[in-house]
Amino acid sequence: MNAHRLTHGRLKWLWLALGLVAAVPLFLLAPMAARWPFSEPKVKAAIEHAAGGPVSWQHFHSTYFPPGAAADNVKLFQPERQSEPLIQVDHMSVRGSFSGMWVTPKHIAELRIQGLHLLVEPRTSPAPVRAPQPPNTLIIDKVVADNSVLRFVPRKPGKDPFELGVRHLVLHTVDSSKQPLDFQAVLAISEPPGEIHASGKLGPWNSSDLAAIPTHGNFRLDGADIGVFKGISGTLNSKGTFDGNFGQLHAAGEVDIPNFHLARSTQTVPLSSHFEAMVDAVHGDTTLTSLSTRELHTTVLSHGAVSREATAHSGKTLDLQATVETGRIDEVMLVFIKSKIAPLTGSLKVKTAIRLPPGPERFLKRLYLNGDFHISGGEFTKEARQVTLDKLSASAAGASTKGDPGAVLSNLQGHCVVKDG
Repeated sequence: MNAHRLTHGRLKWLWLALGLVAAVPLFLLAPMAARWPFSEPKVKAAIEHAAGGPVSWQHFHSTYFPPGAAADNVKLFQPERQSEPLIQVDHMSVRGSFSGMWVTPKHIAELRIQGLHLLVEPRTSPAPVRAPQPPNTLIIDKVVADNSVLRFVPRKPGKDPFELGVRHLVLHTVDSSKQPLDFQAVLAISEPPGEIHASGKLGPWNSSDLAAIPTHGNFRLDGADIGVFKGISGTLNSKGTFDGNFGQLHAAGEVDIPNFHLARSTQTVPLSSHFEAMVDAVHGDTTLTSLSTRELHTTVLSHGAVSREATAHSGKTLDLQATVETGRIDEVMLVFIKSKIAPLTGSLKVKTAIRLPPGPERFLKRLYLNGDFHISGGEFTKEARQVTLDKLSASAAGASTKGDPGAVLSNLQGHCVVKDG
């Protein structure tokens, strides 16, 4: 009996000790729960403070190991316009750390976003004046966004938005301090298919006018296949710099196609270009302020635009004004002919308009040229043709047709129109 009471007493003290052990963490966690930075109200308040607009989501839940939160179908609106979200995210996850929870400002290690849709439209009225933001209380060390789409709404109603796919985007040290952010991005393009790798500075953030957000940096495009355009083939590489804002960028750089080939030709020639351009991202159009293209020893100087027009086919139309001051007719002809030797040699001057609309037809079928040319010191590479031409020239001048057949050279000039292949 005494042994039973002793055992019962020990068990009672054991349960009491276990209860105290369990109660102490709960006692300590109670104030921690009140200050837990990843609760739904606090995460919502932090995002609205950083972005400057109301936010909504579905299926929000907090995580504790590691500390953080996650939500689906996240929508961020502009305060003055809530008919369509400015930003929409399929899934968002926040990963923090216990050390970052108790410092000021608080730190979030990573914000990861899947399926970001960002609406960029030009502002037609002055941005509203907003009250000064309170001091920043949150810093996101890293933002990673995958499979994003930027939709640029055109200024003129009735036109379809221009969409730009961003496969991968990384932002560093995101807060509300109005400082530019470091970024790296991989952009997907369809014509020609490839990926543009860009890095630089972005911001400060301006939710009331995304098109005005400043950005600058550099870009690189490697191994794009231009065979997507019917009638031509080759591998395009490009690199350069950009500066401006989301709505309009100034870009400058180099383009290199070491193996350009036209379908009707047997020749493969190297093409290299230097360009300066203004990119209107709102409409997806590009104004080429300067374009210098070199093929062997011939340089073509041009300017113009690549823009969308109301045509029966989707895509963009290329319009250029081109000039050749000191070129070679034999080098130009090699691009278009099947023979390995051009039928004519000589110095070339050209001033022409070039137009290439979109469509399913081959390159030469769509190409339109309208301009003037001048060939000096021209000779046919086949002697029989040159002799015939020299005799005609000499006869017309009343001179003897005897002598060296190469002594009389051809000077040709005229107006030329090329269309429909």
